[in-house]
Amino acid sequence: KPGGGGGNPSTSTKYPLEIATTDQVEEMIREIMNVYHFVALTERMDESLVLLKLILGLETEDIVQLGTPKQAGGFDDGGYRGKCNRIQKGGIFPEIDEYVKNEFQIQNHDYFLYAVANRSLDLTIQEFGHELVEKEIEQLKRMQRIASDRCELDTIFPCTKDGPPNRLSEGYCFFNDAGCGHLCVQKSLKEAKQIAGLKA
Repeated sequence: KPGGGGGNPSTSTKYPLEIATTDQVEEMIREIMNVYHFVALTERMDESLVLLKLILGLETEDIVQLGTPKQAGGFDDGGYRGKCNRIQKGGIFPEIDEYVKNEFQIQNHDYFLYAVANRSLDLTIQEFGHELVEKEIEQLKRMQRIASDRCELDTIFPCTKDGPPNRLSEGYCFFNDAGCGHLCVQKSLKEAKQIAGLKA
């Protein structure tokens, strides 16, 4: 969420990245990290979600969502040219893999930004305490399983086969395939908490 004065960092046009010096890149990344209150990482989504919950004072059910079939063999959200496309299994040649792991990282400033965001997550976890964060992650995973078991089969996603997206999904999702099944998730988790309360 943008903080401070809001808006996007202006540094993207201040220094063309292909000619930016190390100091200028550091300044751009510092401004980016100062503009946003919190930066999540896809590769550490569970940690990111529970930290967001703790920072904003949310309930666990507020951060639970159903997974979307966006993996090899699944489908995209149908947002490109109004057509569903099957996601192909990716492959990479050893030469490309070597380049990405070495020269590309040295020359690509996004890796620097990623490292800073990664470290920021580590420090935020340290601030809340590893034990608390681990406990919250386990609770999130339990609720994710409940939501998946009760809602996945009844939720209509935009794309489950080739062709145009299923427009019925608009009543199930927030936007495209984001937040699909949210009404079922909220209802199921509320009922699960009530049952757990009665058992206790």
